[in-house]
Amino acid sequence: MIIQTHFDVQISTQVLFIESLIENCNDNYFIPLIEEGIKNQDNCNYWTNVKGQMTSFTYFNKNETFCKLLAKTIRNLNIPFINLQLSEAWGFKCRPGEYTAEHNHMFDYSGIFYLNDTDATIDFPQINKSVKCLKNKFVFFSGIMLHGTKRLVKDTKYGIAFNLTNNIKK
Repeated sequence: MIIQTHFDVQISTQVLFIESLIENCNDNYFIPLIEEGIKNQDNCNYWTNVKGQMTSFTYFNKNETFCKLLAKTIRNLNIPFINLQLSEAWGFKCRPGEYTAEHNHMFDYSGIFYLNDTDATIDFPQINKSVKCLKNKFVFFSGIMLHGTKRLVKDTKYGIAFNLTNNIKK
């Protein structure tokens, strides 16, 4: 084999990061659904970057309550997002000792709704930002951003994560 080109360089790119609080994450509705989804045959428990329990990647894609919450929250960001399409939406449950390995998503935008209070943080090393995982916390970011959590020390953490694709041809 003859290597004709090899790049090992760092490039900078613009990213979007928004941390906010929403009025009501509907935890009493979503947490029981997550408990149900992590028991389904198509669950993703312990085999993704979530080293805990997880529903299928598309578990909440057609859930009307989730879709309305997401649409309202995105609208309230006051950023001119148009033609965004929900690609994946899944629930997760992490117990003490569990964590989310550092990773990124190959989607335009990603986000998380946290459904209960914990002492955990989600860390974004590229922008040196840690966000406390609290009930009604909403984090929205460019999918290419690295993020992950440390092992949970106490409590159980519930949330819904999602990926969005911008359908405008670039």
